[in-house]
Amino acid sequence: MKHPYVNASLSSDEKEMYLHHYVNLSIAVGMDSGLVVPVIKGADKMSLKELVVASKEITTKALAGKLKPDEMADSTFTISNLGMYGLKASCQSLTNQIQLFLRCECYSSKTCSIKR
Repeated sequence: MKHPYVNASLSSDEKEMYLHHYVNLSIAVGMDSGLVVPVIKGADKMSLKELVVASKEITTKALAGKLKPDEMADSTFTISNLGMYGLKASCQSLTNQIQLFLRCECYSSKTCSIKR
């Protein structure tokens, strides 16, 4: 992995950092009832096509309220797109399992920024 500290987590006492050699990608899915964060396990081993298919499948399951607890566990990296709501700023809360939350904000169809 090119940037191992980006895909890491802290121990529960926050004294040790664990570098993960795999990527379990979670995708923030907003619903009227709240936010769920399903996980695509082994995302680093998938082709782009496989990742798109897995993303659509897990998002559809999330929106239908049919996720199992293990489908929302063991994330190492989370992505979200709040730009479609026209937000200029937002704040994410991280669980102790997630080291980095990648937020993409698009202010118009011509400008997008990625913030860490």
